[in-house]
Amino acid sequence: MKQYILTILFSIAILISNAQNNSTLTGKIIDVQNQQPLAGVSISIKNTSLGTISNEEGIFKLNLAEGKYQIQISLMGYQSTTYEVQINNNQNTELNISLKNAQTELNTVTISGSRFEKKISEETVSIAVVKPSQIQNAGITQVDDMLKRIPGVDVVDGQANIRGGSGWSYGAGSRVLVMVDDLPMLTADAGDAKWDFLPIENCEQIEIIKGASSALYGSSALNGVINFRTAFARNKPITKITFQQGIYDSPKNKYQKWWGNNFQKFNGANFYHSRKIKQLDLVVGGNYYSDDSYLQGGYNSRGRLNTNLRYR
Repeated sequence: MKQYILTILFSIAILISNAQNNSTLTGKIIDVQNQQPLAGVSISIKNTSLGTISNEEGIFKLNLAEGKYQIQISLMGYQSTTYEVQINNNQNTELNISLKNAQTELNTVTISGSRFEKKISEETVSIAVVKPSQIQNAGITQVDDMLKRIPGVDVVDGQANIRGGSGWSYGAGSRVLVMVDDLPMLTADAGDAKWDFLPIENCEQIEIIKGASSALYGSSALNGVINFRTAFARNKPITKITFQQGIYDSPKNKYQKWWGNNFQKFNGANFYHSRKIKQLDLVVGGNYYSDDSYLQGGYNSRGRLNTNLRYR
């Protein structure tokens, strides 16, 4: 009889204990600047051993008893913060958190130097990074025009040379490896770079290794690497449309003006759209460019479409 009574009392104690732990604390953690969810954020309860980390969507969940708690939020590269939360019995408490960057310049992350994400301040090789804002502010239409502005990089006859290297040679091709998202973009026949193919309208950043990287990328990288990285969709849809137009002035020597009284002009347009559709990240971009050229027979007209798809 005593055993039955003890069993009943023990079961009642377990039910009471479970009833007291039905309260939950849930939340989502995002970056305050780009509103992107932050994964791997440490969430801990001060003066206790309780804690968890956020998932890839920035969401976390904790089972807590009734009471007042101090929640500590921390992630490397972001400012740590503390929240005071009141947990009520049998209730779900939600907490939305935005974290600010603790660093600015040192936050730049590259992958070309070691083939995995690494802060540029920790790289052992010399790397230059070009952001899309620099391209937009300069009104650049081709990547090679931007590369000419980078110290130590020259573009001669359409081919890149880094720090006085040989660049491109007949038979051997380019000694500066040009890539898009880690995929080589040198032509199969001559081994040279075609800058028209690079989707400048869809640019996350351009990483330039100023030195030999043949141990990682092969003989085509004896003089350096130019890695063009494209962008993926953010939480908020983004649409950009850019137009450009100009004319060539007349030369001082009137005999060099072969086009008569007409105007030699150039014009172009870029468009870019990115959005998230449930678990699908969609990016679509395009470019059209037409150039009459001041060189006789140098007319150029081209169009380009590109897309990025990622299913999460």
